[in-house]
Amino acid sequence: MGKGVLAMDTSRKRILCIDDHPDTCELLTYLLDAPGFEIVSVQNAADALKRIQGEQFDLCLLDNRLPDASGVEVCRKLRASAPQLPVIFISAAAYEEDIRRGLAAGASAYVTKPFEPDEVKRVVEQALGTATGPHT
Repeated sequence: MGKGVLAMDTSRKRILCIDDHPDTCELLTYLLDAPGFEIVSVQNAADALKRIQGEQFDLCLLDNRLPDASGVEVCRKLRASAPQLPVIFISAAAYEEDIRRGLAAGASAYVTKPFEPDEVKRVVEQALGTATGPHT
């Protein structure tokens, strides 16, 4: 690259975290920032869909209960606008029917809250194809 050209760090995978609880987004950022992921957080479906239209993401973490839409609805819209984008539900909506609907909407995985940090890391790395082996 020549002088004056800024190089983007393309080694960090970008993850969109959609959850109306800022503390959940903060926890996920803490868990996933160390392995080298860049986390962008939004608290509602409208902001999420705007970000997806204007930016590149490698993965989406999605709550099933948002203030302006259901996670299943958002997942369907994400599948329509960005079919290659893996979507992982991370939600307290843990009934069998919630999980079935989330997966039927096109999610790669469904993790229930409260979650084990190592499980979240494993599922994210698996979805991104960046698994490095067992976590300790």
